[in-house]
Amino acid sequence: MEELEELAVRIQAGGFEFSWEERHTFEGYERFHCRDPFGNRVEVLVPLTGA
Repeated sequence: MEELEELAVRIQAGGFEFSWEERHTFEGYERFHCRDPFGNRVEVLVPLTGA
C-alpha cells in the first residue's frame, strides 16, 4: 500500500482532483480515484496482501 499512497501524494501535489472515498469498497483491493487533465476519471488500485 505504500506505493499507492506515494503515488496519491504525487497526484495531489500536481493539483489533480483526487478521492480516497471508495478506498475499501472493492473486495481484495485498495484504491483511489482521480481526474486526468481532460476530466476523465482514473482508478488506481492495488491488491491487498493476503486477500
